[in-house]
Amino acid sequence: MSVSFIGKLYCTTIDWFLDWPKEALLEVAFNFLGTVEVLATITGAPRGFDVDSISLSESELKLCIANIFTIIHHSVGEYSKMMILELKRYNYVTPTNYLELVTGYKETLHKKRIEVADKANKLRSGLFKIDDTSEKVAGMTVDLEKATKIVQAYTMECDEFLSVILKQTSIADQQKTEVDEKSIKIKEEIVCQELYRLTMIDLKKALPALEEAMEVNNYLINNIDLLQLVFIRISNINIYLL
Repeated sequence: MSVSFIGKLYCTTIDWFLDWPKEALLEVAFNFLGTVEVLATITGAPRGFDVDSISLSESELKLCIANIFTIIHHSVGEYSKMMILELKRYNYVTPTNYLELVTGYKETLHKKRIEVADKANKLRSGLFKIDDTSEKVAGMTVDLEKATKIVQAYTMECDEFLSVILKQTSIADQQKTEVDEKSIKIKEEIVCQELYRLTMIDLKKALPALEEAMEVNNYLINNIDLLQLVFIRISNINIYLL
């Protein structure tokens, strides 16, 4: 009998986990949520919470959350009792599990707020950049319109200048043609003047001989009778000799 009693003693587990009353669960959860700002926003601005057009304060909202924790923990305990009766399996729901539920909610809320704040900051930065870019684009659009008008004015001036340049180019071509023709004439005149200069030089060289010939001619004209007489005598002499 003693051995059997000892074996039963070693194979026995005392169920120390007694159920907490709902009031105790509610009080513990409410006290744990005392340091949590449920209605806090990312920017720090105050925020209201309305349910069916009924506004809830910070403490009332914490009480509602604590009541949810109480209902969850109590319902898990009830289903654990049903599992013992139906499946003969024990599922211990301890106060530690309840405290882990509440602290897990606080930690998860803190992490999610950090994540949401980070995403909100990125979104805010992106929206700020979009607004800034929109303002810059609007300013650049105005500048572009002004620049377009200036470019159009410059284009019209360039077209006018181009037409003037074309006219001046045609006039310059005509003048160039005239200048080329005049240049040819000037070259011909230069050649003629050079020929005239050379001719005058040759003429100056030939003038003394011409003057001598003129003097001889004048002398012969003045003494033609004497020449005829000399010629007759020479002819007679030739006849006599023959």
